[in-house]
Amino acid sequence: MKLLSGVIAAASILAAADARAQPLDTVQIRPNVWVIFGAGGNVTVHVGEDGVILVDSG
Repeated sequence: MKLLSGVIAAASILAAADARAQPLDTVQIRPNVWVIFGAGGNVTVHVGEDGVILVDSG
């Protein structure tokens, strides 16, 4: 059980380190609408008066 816990912890640390190394590109599509490209997927961000909406397509 300790070995399994160690393997899971090591895998999650390596995955997090790999995710941080990837660059992100941000493009404004319209006023209050952006797209974030990279890290294995695209995310659309809409900022409005009532809050922020994130749509992850990846």
